[in-house]
Amino acid sequence: ELRRLFDHFLARSGEQSPEAIRSALLGYLQGHAPAPGLRPEALATVLAWFDAYVALERDSISIAQRETEPAAAMARVRALRRERLGQVLADNWYAQEERDYDRADARRKLWADRSLAPAIRERRLAELDADLDPQQRELQAQSAQLDVAMQQSREFERNRTDAGTRFVEREALYGREAAQRLAELDQRKARWNDRVRSYAAQRQRVLADVDLSDAQRQQRLSGLMQGFDPNERRRVDALTRNGMLPGQ
Repeated sequence: ELRRLFDHFLARSGEQSPEAIRSALLGYLQGHAPAPGLRPEALATVLAWFDAYVALERDSISIAQRETEPAAAMARVRALRRERLGQVLADNWYAQEERDYDRADARRKLWADRSLAPAIRERRLAELDADLDPQQRELQAQSAQLDVAMQQSREFERNRTDAGTRFVEREALYGREAAQRLAELDQRKARWNDRVRSYAAQRQRVLADVDLSDAQRQQRLSGLMQGFDPNERRRVDALTRNGMLPGQ
């Protein structure tokens, strides 16, 4: 519940400054039960957790964007969670998410191992998901196939593989319908990259405009973020803070 509360306030990233978001959270905690009954030191602990969570999420995004190997990125993020939050809090906030990742990673490796006979792969997948109900097993299977496809897409991007070759290779592995969906995903990602490049260029022009006052500059920068939804604003904010916008 506390993590969800933090995320609720962090959805304002890009619209409000980090200081304003933190102040709004503090005001909420001071005005809603059971927080008003907290001693000052307890309230300070909650705010310290919030600060640690904000920094952790920002740095985790940076790791995921810079690390080309997903398993290595996850290992670094896991270690960072326990370094910043401590073992108990990190386990309470992230244990289920990490268990889901481990299961999905095992499934991804089974799907990617082309040396396995189909019957052996199916048996190992069934053993892996023995504790899941049928609906959960189906969702896990879909997730694993998607992870394999996304890793392949990253390789395509590194190698600058053309769209036609991508479609042929994907169709051979996943079928025509899935290959079409992945081609559409490529297009959406390309549009996102175009939007980020446009935002970065406009942001640079605002920052370089010496005729603007600080208030006017902040207003212009906030206006540029209106073209993104709350989740997108968090992504753009993380890119900005970590110096990863085009041209930074």
